[in-house]
Amino acid sequence: MLYTFQSGTAVLAFELDGGVCHFLGLSTGETPQLSERGRAAAPFQVTTWGQPYGGSTAFTTQQTLGSTNSQFLGKIEEENRLTLNFRDALNGLAIAVVYERDGKTSAFRTYTKATNSTDSEVVITQLSSASVHGMMSDAVLRTLDHERLFVHLCKNAWEGEGQWTRARLRDHGIYYATTHTNPTAIHLSNIGSMSTSKLLPLLLLEDTKANDTFFFQLETPSSWYIECGWRNLHEEPSGSLYVILDAANERYLGFARTLKPGETYVTETAAIGAVKGGFSEAARELTRYRRSFIYPAPAWPGEVPVFFNDYMNCLWGNPTLENTLPLVDKASEIGAECYVIDAGWFGERARSWSSGLGDWLPSPDRFGDGGLQSVLDYIGKKGLRPGIWLEMEVASGTSAFAAQASEDCFLHRHGKRICDSGRFFLDYRCAAVRKHLLDVVTRLYGMGVRFIKNDYNSCIGQGDDSLGNAACGMQDHLRAFCAFIDDLRRRFPDLILENCSSGAMREDNEMLKHFHLQSVSDVEDYDLMPSVLQGSLLQVLPEQLGVWAYPLSLRFSDRENPGMLMAPETRALLADGENTVFNLVSGMCGSMYLSGRIDAADDFNTQLLREGLACYKGLRSFIRTATPAFPNGLTHIADRHSFVTVMLEAEARALLYVWRLDTEADTLRIPLSRQQQSLTARKLFPTRPELPYDVCREGTDLVVHLPRRYSGRLIELGR
Repeated sequence: MLYTFQSGTAVLAFELDGGVCHFLGLSTGETPQLSERGRAAAPFQVTTWGQPYGGSTAFTTQQTLGSTNSQFLGKIEEENRLTLNFRDALNGLAIAVVYERDGKTSAFRTYTKATNSTDSEVVITQLSSASVHGMMSDAVLRTLDHERLFVHLCKNAWEGEGQWTRARLRDHGIYYATTHTNPTAIHLSNIGSMSTSKLLPLLLLEDTKANDTFFFQLETPSSWYIECGWRNLHEEPSGSLYVILDAANERYLGFARTLKPGETYVTETAAIGAVKGGFSEAARELTRYRRSFIYPAPAWPGEVPVFFNDYMNCLWGNPTLENTLPLVDKASEIGAECYVIDAGWFGERARSWSSGLGDWLPSPDRFGDGGLQSVLDYIGKKGLRPGIWLEMEVASGTSAFAAQASEDCFLHRHGKRICDSGRFFLDYRCAAVRKHLLDVVTRLYGMGVRFIKNDYNSCIGQGDDSLGNAACGMQDHLRAFCAFIDDLRRRFPDLILENCSSGAMREDNEMLKHFHLQSVSDVEDYDLMPSVLQGSLLQVLPEQLGVWAYPLSLRFSDRENPGMLMAPETRALLADGENTVFNLVSGMCGSMYLSGRIDAADDFNTQLLREGLACYKGLRSFIRTATPAFPNGLTHIADRHSFVTVMLEAEARALLYVWRLDTEADTLRIPLSRQQQSLTARKLFPTRPELPYDVCREGTDLVVHLPRRYSGRLIELGR
């Protein structure tokens, strides 16, 4: 019997035949399905200790014995949830594969549960969050059509996030090699608690002939693994692509979970889906999915506030009374709504800010006789929400907490505390840790703090082995930390919480389920930000993406010489306002996170700051309903001799962001969709004659002329 479960255009197809459930495929509903009658392809992979991994043990993890020898027990279909129940005949595990949908987006949220129904312990060494077969079967029969099938994946680096690549299957390692079970596959993984430090846990497969794009996302802050390969059926002229996503994998991640009789393990969640179209269409659908399943309810009435943070290209972790108050005054003057005191508020002037982590006591000598409380009060009197920076998961080796707390408070490996960059890592499974940080947040909240930027600047590597398995220890600790954040949100419903990890080194969608904002990057060169923004919009909602906008930048290398911004030659370079406008246009592409030495702005740049913030405030309600598109494709961060474009669109309106970098060309043609061709273009920001640019229609294109290098403009398309 053919059975389908659909969400939007995405269709999951199964053949139910007595005690067997064949997974026929994921499709857009128009692609031919693969039927593998006689060869069970259950929608999960499971391995226990002592069994080989997959059908070709050394190469791929598909076709595990636990899945191919499973017995299908039946399905439970609710309005927006499908549960498929199995019994693993080899291990005695009860397996439940769950798919959830909202009916509006072409995506499913999926996870797997394994329960030990035996009388003995069972050690799980692999359990998939998602195992998908049967894709693109008409393109991958005996040979792979490399000219129509493409892989999209995103490489991350510190200060260089969001760099997507598009390549053929064979360029990533999938090609015909044998008449037996094919051993070639794509293997993507990330080890440690900086879950996105190398790659995003997100894979796109594009079939250009069928005009289909499939997407696969793993949602975990711990180690993860994604495998994509070709499942051919020996000599038979049939085959398909498969994708396996898991965070429970001993072979690649070191994961092994012992289940006692009656115990259940639930995997990290994944998202899978399929759309008609290409990269932009997948971005649109992933954005819609995240609004349904990821984004937490706003913690504040109305729109996301305009933030000013004093760290990036500004104070660089050295806030004092004398340099903070002028910034507060200027932030209030131009219309910011929240002022965040970043790193350093807790340390003595003569010491590095990184030496005071863990105690979170206000500095005794940075803020005058009134201390930190007087500065927070001053911020509030200026009409701004006070904010503060924390690094809640660590304690520096010089802190009192690190010296006095019991060993249960820390993560361990090989019998010693895990340490990196002078930081010990706290274990949120420990009640004393949770109480300590709750006391810290309660105290800061009582001082008026209504925003916390939680940073994470180190990685715990393989994990915590104090209870046996390091990967399991890391996963359990991070689940406990996320539960702690949820508890903070319940206790302090008007407290805004941002997730940061040296920028976006931990921007996975599990973390984003618990935090209201995500830092986009620590990139210091403002002209690199548009490229980072482009790629990041496939991972983070625009309204959740905290975008640094730092006009009048004081680079890290110049941090000891802030007076240079007042030098005549510097003021002459900034006098035309292009630096300010470029940064503001970037900030308007998400949740604006203003910084830079705005207290050094002249009258003209101050007016631009005020006008830019006013413009952005009028766009916030639209941004949180819009989805991203990339009419001119993506621009790599290394390509500075180019234009960069991003579009945020919803119904009969679109915002077009255009940046000209260091290119000789001063004109860009932007192709419009059929719907957009009926819309009228107007200049949105800036509108001053001192900052010229032209916008006109030529056929089905919009033509934008930017006469100056390193300039940014915001254009609106509407009726």
